[in-house]
Amino acid sequence: MRIHDEERRLLAKIHRSPSRLYILDTEIARPVCLATHTMEDLWLWHARYGHVNFGALRKMGHDKLVHGMPLLDQVDQLCDACLASKHRCTPFPQSALARSTEALQLLHGDLCGPISPPTPSRNHYFLLLVDDYTRYMWVSLLPSRDEATAAIKRVQAAAERKMGKRIQALRTDRGGEFLSAAFEKYYADIGLHRELTTPHSP
Repeated sequence: MRIHDEERRLLAKIHRSPSRLYILDTEIARPVCLATHTMEDLWLWHARYGHVNFGALRKMGHDKLVHGMPLLDQVDQLCDACLASKHRCTPFPQSALARSTEALQLLHGDLCGPISPPTPSRNHYFLLLVDDYTRYMWVSLLPSRDEATAAIKRVQAAAERKMGKRIQALRTDRGGEFLSAAFEKYYADIGLHRELTTPHSP
């Protein structure tokens, strides 16, 4: 049996054994792209312990807390993985962290789904509205995303009638259900302040 590559170069030639089998004795090459290798013990132990700081590694070696760990020295270089994963995000401005001082001053809203399995009445989504001051929540089950606007209007009417005051602001993400032209026009007509959260931020 002969084995050729795509360019018809001979890679192997195997004789058939008396038991009519072709036995190819090969040594499998180690896939270098999937293996990590370092020559320095310090970086190896740093990676083994989940990129712990070098002071802790030195203490573990000095106090003999880990069998086989040598006494490691401090390094001046920075670990690229540590820099990327431990990089701190810029904080939100303090003015954006102000809380409401009364009920219905600010509502937070989000549409979640599709949920699986759906409810027995075939609802695949739910709309959650939270009052920032009281933390009271309203949940509306919805069969589709496009019914979010009508659900918010129903919650708004019920909440304003019960509390005897109007909703002043609504904060949502930038989902399409909250940015529709009809939705924007409705809240512009009643004078409700709209706030949209920063993308990819909690």
